[in-house]
Amino acid sequence: MPSWKAILFRHLLIWTYKPFQRTPASFHAHIQKERKANPCEPSDKVRAQLTIEETESGGCRVFHATPNDDGPIEARVLYIHGGSFIFDLSPLHWDFIVILATKLRARVTVPLYPLAPEHKLVAMYDMLEPLYDEMAAAKDGTPFWCMGDSAGGTFTLGLTQRALDAGKPMADRLVPISPCVDGTMMNPDLFVVGIEKDPMLSLTGVAISRTLFLGDLKPEDPLITTINGTIKGLPPMFVPLGTDDLLSPDAQLFVQKAKDNGCDVTSILGEGLFHVWFIFPLSEATEAQRQLFDWLRSPRPSGGQ
Repeated sequence: MPSWKAILFRHLLIWTYKPFQRTPASFHAHIQKERKANPCEPSDKVRAQLTIEETESGGCRVFHATPNDDGPIEARVLYIHGGSFIFDLSPLHWDFIVILATKLRARVTVPLYPLAPEHKLVAMYDMLEPLYDEMAAAKDGTPFWCMGDSAGGTFTLGLTQRALDAGKPMADRLVPISPCVDGTMMNPDLFVVGIEKDPMLSLTGVAISRTLFLGDLKPEDPLITTINGTIKGLPPMFVPLGTDDLLSPDAQLFVQKAKDNGCDVTSILGEGLFHVWFIFPLSEATEAQRQLFDWLRSPRPSGGQ
């Protein structure tokens, strides 16, 4: 049974996320509200715990966060935030970035990639790919791990598939958290989860957001439907999912397909838990993050076996 805190968050998500997804008009109004709020800046609390530098890549801001002490850096993380390819980095993301940087002794690189509807998915990849390639090619003696939640999980897989197809260096390990792996949304299981279980995402909301970020791409394109992309040969993956997440049925199919293609995949399925629960301040998330950190420190093969 989910913790009381998870149950509380479930109700908060229903009240805050479901209403704006009902119509295109309410969705666009919420986008404008979020743009004015500008949530992407790290708070004073975050800055007290991390040393944050800022650079630019492809005309976009990129944050680099490290522990606020003199200890050694033991890993490099590219963290790509979620938000339906539309919404910006949030305080929830920053809290998770603090955990990653401090628990893993990592330099966490966080790009503010261009967002829809002002920009389309191809433009997002155009900004992110050089940054990914640069980090994957760097030889500084530390491992490179690519992570992301929701849309960021899609980029985690899609960028690595592009590197694999091009014969370029890839991240040593991947952590796609509640990723969207099928933009067609044709799996009938989605209707059961979306209508009966998911407190955060709705089929209508996903359909609206898809019209805003796809541009000229077809929904089955591997840039969004990564289950159609190259899977054999991907690096080891840790994939946190939840039973009450609209995107989970397709993500579970991806996990099974990856295993069938010889990939090293560890997946956890949070019973009664919602979309991206893994980065929420929950007891379930704390335990699952501990599993992730142990997994990242364990020896693994460098690619699909």
